[in-house]
Amino acid sequence: MYFDDFFMVGSEKEVKAYRRILDFGDDKRELNYKYNQLKVSYQECVNHMIRILNRNEDFLGYNLNCIINAYKKGVDADKKVPQLKMSRFLAFTAPYYGTELSGYDEDDKVRMDQQTQYVNLMLQNAKKALSLNKITKNTMGVLKNFCSNFLLDFDLLKDGIGKIWDINEVYFEDYIHNAEFQKIACENPDETWNVRLRAEFYENYLKKSGKLVPNQPVLIERWAVLTYSGMYQKLNPPAKGNRHDEKQKAVDALIEDLYDIQTGKASSKIYAELLHEII
Repeated sequence: MYFDDFFMVGSEKEVKAYRRILDFGDDKRELNYKYNQLKVSYQECVNHMIRILNRNEDFLGYNLNCIINAYKKGVDADKKVPQLKMSRFLAFTAPYYGTELSGYDEDDKVRMDQQTQYVNLMLQNAKKALSLNKITKNTMGVLKNFCSNFLLDFDLLKDGIGKIWDINEVYFEDYIHNAEFQKIACENPDETWNVRLRAEFYENYLKKSGKLVPNQPVLIERWAVLTYSGMYQKLNPPAKGNRHDEKQKAVDALIEDLYDIQTGKASSKIYAELLHEII
């Protein structure tokens, strides 16, 4: 099992049992403290209310931002990938998933810069999106390509939990440096235009040449869940200011009341009956 500020990676059972940490934002530290002091059954009551108010939909933009920050900060200095570098990488394959600026010559630096900025803008806008129905068709194409190139299950982006893949170390050097494979891949761009497709194409290449090691797939599959959840912030996203904060106020009031009950500052009789029905 692997755990950091961005991901928890482990078995399917471990990942599905993980309780994501609610991100209350920097301006609600006292509320965050009170929530963290609540016993688990009270926290579950709060979480249940948040899920209902969000119609069980995760905060797409928040999840995307977490994933981008994970690559931006990186575990090792040589593995850090800033967003603009991601955008440039995605821009190379733009003709295959259809954006307004498709059809450029990759040797045309000006056109490439324009495409990079365009993809970067779509990523920036997607980081503010509450859900899938709030993004454009072009942005959806960028997000799917993002997942394919960085070997992420789209569910990880949409729901905060899903599968991830790594290139098997057994094949990594050959995958990168095998001249014969590189030549064949270049001759079949429709089947190799993103990292996921290219890895699958490479596995078929190994099978045909009898070089695939038994029980050693090219892509190693694992389960992952985002460490933090933005579902509280989704109730009143920063882009909307404080004009739509009724839902957040309801959750805040519940946390305050449950904290008072737990610390003996309020009667718990009514809430005890309510909690019994919910949990």
